[in-house]
Amino acid sequence: MAKNTHHKYDLIPYPEWSITESHPNHMAVIGRLLGVNTPAPDQCRVLELGCASGGNLIPAAYYWPDAEFVGVELSKRQVQHGNLLMQEVGLTNAKILHRDIMQVDKRMGMFDYIIVHGVYSWVPPKVQERILKICREMLNRNGLAYISYNTLPGWSMRNMIRAMLFYHVQGVADPKRQLQQSQAFIKMMAQALPEHGSLSERWLKHETTDLVKAVPDYLFHDYLEENNHPLFFHQFMTQASANGLRYVADATLSTMLASALTPEANAFLDTVDNLVDYEQYMDFFYLRHFRQSVLCHAERRPKRALDIGKFTELYLAAHLSCDDDINLHDVHEQTFKGLADQLYQVTQPLTKAALVVLTMDYPNMLSLQQIQSRAHQLLEQYGDRRFLETQAQLPAELLNLYLSGALQASPVQRRIFSELSARPVASPLARVYAKYRKGYVATAHHDSMELDYLGWKLLSMANGKRERGAICRQIAHAVQQPGPVQRYFYNKGLTVETAQAHVEAQIEAQLFQFATQGLLSM
Repeated sequence: MAKNTHHKYDLIPYPEWSITESHPNHMAVIGRLLGVNTPAPDQCRVLELGCASGGNLIPAAYYWPDAEFVGVELSKRQVQHGNLLMQEVGLTNAKILHRDIMQVDKRMGMFDYIIVHGVYSWVPPKVQERILKICREMLNRNGLAYISYNTLPGWSMRNMIRAMLFYHVQGVADPKRQLQQSQAFIKMMAQALPEHGSLSERWLKHETTDLVKAVPDYLFHDYLEENNHPLFFHQFMTQASANGLRYVADATLSTMLASALTPEANAFLDTVDNLVDYEQYMDFFYLRHFRQSVLCHAERRPKRALDIGKFTELYLAAHLSCDDDINLHDVHEQTFKGLADQLYQVTQPLTKAALVVLTMDYPNMLSLQQIQSRAHQLLEQYGDRRFLETQAQLPAELLNLYLSGALQASPVQRRIFSELSARPVASPLARVYAKYRKGYVATAHHDSMELDYLGWKLLSMANGKRERGAICRQIAHAVQQPGPVQRYFYNKGLTVETAQAHVEAQIEAQLFQFATQGLLSM
């Protein structure tokens, strides 16, 4: 690695959150849908290179206790913090090693899944080469590797901002001062640029406005690090192929679909036979700036088309909502909403019933047979029985919803504790994350759930000794006293009087959300 790179990560640790797309369960599903017989994620061995303090690795190890997780990190400060977190959570199936990637070799054993998130573009070419060799030499026969990196042509536009910031902080040696001055410059640019300027001015205003809201760590490590080497997808694949690796898919399958493109673009893509060329042209059309590539050994032969038969063998979960009464009587388009406000349009009554079934049982995972059986019951009771004849279409409809991100899938059926008891108990993972005031906590499905002051407070108080009513009364009392609880509600635009009326409902909603995300224990 470049000189002093680890020192900068000690001073300004990289943002910690769970990367859903990098989870071995997610990779296992992608591999099986595309013809790779991937190892079972509940009993696999996982290596993460550049794991920071375990923000991605620790939750995976906690929720999958029969799998083994090994992290490698160069920043000593982050290694120490990660191992402290694991000790307090009580993990015995994970460890983080203080080690340079250049020192990683077969003495660490073989792995079913290798994760390299936020590293490849940020290290010199010799380290990139070593990463690919590790994936080749230490990946089991049917294993998969996940590597994320900045891509062209999209990042060529962001390089304009990077160049401006390097100019602005020239002569400033201290990384923290560099960050402070860069934040001030970005804020000034966002305010100074005209609302209706040229196309380039409007783009720059949009980007700087977003960067003002970005976490400082991201701004520093993406825009101020010495190494940030975006590359074209075809260049990455040339490097990967030279090291005996083959492209399987993007970790976000929806990005491989051309459905949002014009008919002219689709007609052109129909003439492209080579998968690498196809993906490269997709990057051109979408001006893509970031990729999450899933790779396998070159000897494997993944398919280009998804196997719907393999999809029917998976277990599914979904957490959706619908603002309207769900119409199970006719083919009427309805909008379902995801946790991050993503919108999904569904028309078939049986499919709507299936989504209701999945949401009612969330966060647990159900087989297709279970989903069909319970959806049939709903349709018979509350809808039109004629639509039971559409059963043959249901697997394809659910597959499309999975591709769009509405559903989660796993080759393993998981039953996750999700009860909101009279005396709630936060899970060991949630309690530790609240103790250290993490900005998020990972859910049972490896999504990142943001935590604010009230979230930390509730997880700290949910120790099994207090009834929910007592928790509400204690926080309602704190609202009346000067302090962090009162400031929290004031920052939400509430007065003492209006906050009192909202406390119980807000706490109940928050605790219910914790329960449905698997953050409570028995």
